[in-house]
Amino acid sequence: MASGPKPSNLQAHAEVFVDGQDMTAQWDSRLIELTIIDPENGFNECIIELDDSVSGSWSGGQPSGWLGLPRLGSRVQVVLGWQKEGAPTVFQGWVWDIEQSGQRRAGRRLRVECKSGKGTGKVPMTKYWGADKEKTTGGGGFDDDGVSLKTVLEEAAKAAGYTINVHSSLAEIKERYWVQNSESFHQLGWRLSGQYKALFKVAGDVAGFAPKDGDANAMGQTMPTIQAKVGVNVISWRVKPFVTRAVWSKTQAAWWDRTKGVMKTEKKDVSAAGSADAWQGGHDTFTSLITQASDTMAQNTSESEGMNSGRDRGSGWIVIDGDPQAQSKGKVVLTGARPGVDGTWKIQQVEHQYSRKSGFITRLDVLSPDITPGEKPSFWNTPSAPSTAVPQAANPPGGT
Repeated sequence: MASGPKPSNLQAHAEVFVDGQDMTAQWDSRLIELTIIDPENGFNECIIELDDSVSGSWSGGQPSGWLGLPRLGSRVQVVLGWQKEGAPTVFQGWVWDIEQSGQRRAGRRLRVECKSGKGTGKVPMTKYWGADKEKTTGGGGFDDDGVSLKTVLEEAAKAAGYTINVHSSLAEIKERYWVQNSESFHQLGWRLSGQYKALFKVAGDVAGFAPKDGDANAMGQTMPTIQAKVGVNVISWRVKPFVTRAVWSKTQAAWWDRTKGVMKTEKKDVSAAGSADAWQGGHDTFTSLITQASDTMAQNTSESEGMNSGRDRGSGWIVIDGDPQAQSKGKVVLTGARPGVDGTWKIQQVEHQYSRKSGFITRLDVLSPDITPGEKPSFWNTPSAPSTAVPQAANPPGGT
């Protein structure tokens, strides 16, 4: 469901819960800034900045004049929106870091950093998948049909305290050899998402793994479309509908053929994938620096790099009045900017900011514009080569 501009008479509203306790009343007078960052890949972040002067007290402990420190690993929930309109939950996660800072003339601040990933997902682990494992090296066998990506991710997720949703188009990808080599579950998911053109994200106790080029987010959910109307709810914008950047014509990744004991290379031609640059200069080959374990892994890695090569053909950001419905992997329809810029843009990252200074605003990092049909701009003609002829004076010296 598309969302529109907010009425000017609404007041922004935020609530923060720590381990189920409503901290809004205790923190409201101290709150300097509340920031929620929602990228399409990885995990969401919540940064809470508080005035840490000694004049206040915290009702959750003995009154001391100091704000109480939330414990590492405390569960955090943030509700953000507009009064009289309902405020949805925009963040759920855990406290990861606590920082205090101060300056002689600027007072003291307490910064609470939270992420949607669990601390257990950071623990490095080593695990191998594949039949007929070699006892000495932990390597994979060669004669079996392989182990599915879904099995690997589900077992790694369970060991880290998560459940995971793997998109059906990726779930049955099989390899004869998988390894989690002193990697955390977060690192493993991030690496595999790069190899298989996917998005990997964790939100609360659940992780998701889905195609990067689909319309759904990593959790398989279709995100809403946001309206950004210049002169109505747009505060500022800076976008590039066309980006002149060098791109690759081919990608390649090496893999070690253990049956023959030789290094091989898988190549992918990406020149026809809509990634040609403005100067027709994409003639080079991108080479992955990481050696893959199999030919299929190398092929998937090459295809993934090819997708990234042509993905950022337009980019920029749009700042609008706060809209809690805006989420990464959704879309925003920009109107009122100008022909050739107005259109539907994909949202790569959302940043909600609630602060004393600016109230409630939302920043959308955007890419891959689909310019509105019928609103294509007219272009300047390409200048022709300069003439080398010497111009003649209208009245040469000495003439009549």
